[in-house]
Amino acid sequence: MRIIAGTHRGRILLSPKGDHTRPTRGRIRESIFNIIQNKISGAAVLDLFAGSGAMGFEALSRGAKSAVFVDNARPARDALLKNIHSLQMTDQAGLLCMDYTNALHRLHCQMRRFDLLFVDPPYDFSNRIALFEQIRKSRMMNSDALLVYEHSPRCVFEPEGFGLIDARAYGETFVSFYKLASEA
Repeated sequence: MRIIAGTHRGRILLSPKGDHTRPTRGRIRESIFNIIQNKISGAAVLDLFAGSGAMGFEALSRGAKSAVFVDNARPARDALLKNIHSLQMTDQAGLLCMDYTNALHRLHCQMRRFDLLFVDPPYDFSNRIALFEQIRKSRMMNSDALLVYEHSPRCVFEPEGFGLIDARAYGETFVSFYKLASEA
């Protein structure tokens, strides 16, 4: 997998070993970044269920200010650390190797705020309503922040407190774009 555009265009990203992650295909990543291109420059990014970190690294390559990568799997952590170091992004990138609930709680306690959130849980993830509620209640999204949610087409929903502003289908991958309801 390669970074598509920006200062690190063409650089290879390591993927976690095993079949527990589902990296976002290049064509889908390119489409997402074409849609959100005006949100990237200077953005603080959260890459939740990061896997290889392809979404966060793509954002950093395209001008985001910082990124926090969250994944609780050891293979993902190993790949993320290698990618952070090989891309020389140790000053821009942070890593939390823990489950999403603990990570969101920690970021809330640190009063971290984000402009762009990439959320890509496993397709069989059943806690999406609780996940969105925790994000909303943590107040970690800046007022004009955008949340990009990658999921199965069978899991389309509009979470309380969020407004769906766009949705795209790419075969068996669906991408929904949300803002906080007062900003939708």
